[in-house]
Amino acid sequence: MNHNIPDLMKGGTKTDIKIGLSGCKLQLVDNTIKKISPNKSFNNRLVKQAIKQKYFFGSYSNVFTPQVYNIEKNNFIMEYIPGESYSKFFNKCSKNDLDLVLKNLYGYFNEIQNNKKTYNSSIVKNKLKNKLKSLLPSSNYKKFIKFVIKDVENTKFTNISKTFCHGDLSLTNFIFHRNRLYLVDFLDSYIDTFIIDLVKLQQDLHFKWALNAHKSNLRIHQSFNYLWKNIYSKYKKYYDLEFTKIVNILNWLRIEPYLKKEKHKQVLNNIIINLEHYEKFNNSNSR
Repeated sequence: MNHNIPDLMKGGTKTDIKIGLSGCKLQLVDNTIKKISPNKSFNNRLVKQAIKQKYFFGSYSNVFTPQVYNIEKNNFIMEYIPGESYSKFFNKCSKNDLDLVLKNLYGYFNEIQNNKKTYNSSIVKNKLKNKLKSLLPSSNYKKFIKFVIKDVENTKFTNISKTFCHGDLSLTNFIFHRNRLYLVDFLDSYIDTFIIDLVKLQQDLHFKWALNAHKSNLRIHQSFNYLWKNIYSKYKKYYDLEFTKIVNILNWLRIEPYLKKEKHKQVLNNIIINLEHYEKFNNSNSR
């Protein structure tokens, strides 16, 4: 979600904006933002999002979120932060700006691990398998999903941290304001671990999903490469986990149902068929 309302308004007159894959509407009202559910089926998800954002407010010293003022069954009202979207920020940022982003993200990941617990391996397996199975009916990658489920069944997942996570830590859900990072569009996750957030950063910085799905330029690509080089170096031990690789697969499969444009579907397909597990899947089928 691009939260920078003024960037999307012509002449400051348009106050209703449909935005993001969910189709939620943002309304600028008296210097607050009203986020409205696109339909009844989304209401419960929106309320969970608002509650998670409200819980997050004031909990961390390195990243922030707009304060939530009121929650209704189909909308919630939050503080308006007049910051910059990721595209505007990365179009003009300096190396110092990028280093500050890294510092804030490192601080965030350190803080959410302060009270971490550890998942039992069987619980991790069940959560991963259940999520994979839920995606089977509507996916074009059914055989691949079944292959990954078997892989999960044969893997022992040890020392997987249970922590808070944003759930959708895509750069499109960042607001850049006065050297601060503000997060929006929190997502209820199928498993609570900061690794979910690391995978979402990988989605944008390494696989460059946002840049492939929208317009971009060389400057933004270079900024993303710089951030990814540093983040991967710092968290390599987590990115190399089998668990993280499975979560990465799930991340792409969860995006699939929302895609309408053929261009986006093709970008997704190119990413999936080049994943390590897809290569194993192909090799197993070619025997």
